[in-house]
Amino acid sequence: MVLCGHKHVPYLWRIEDLLVVTAGTVSCLRLRGIIEPSYNIIYIREKEIDIYRRSPFDRIEKILGVKRIGRKAKLCEKFITEKR
Repeated sequence: MVLCGHKHVPYLWRIEDLLVVTAGTVSCLRLRGIIEPSYNIIYIREKEIDIYRRSPFDRIEKILGVKRIGRKAKLCEKFITEKR
């Protein structure tokens, strides 16, 4: 999994076994009215990783759930992508 930012547009890409997760922005007004401000919350536990997108308007949505198997992680059957 690769986490990155500064793109101001929240998105999730899957490239084979690699996940690229970009956060949105909470304070930039560049995209005002086009994309809702947001940031990611990441929970890393022993057997799973969950990523949630949170907006300052009390909206939170799960965008990814990954089951960890040994040193590798396996994507859950329900791979949730950006809702546009």
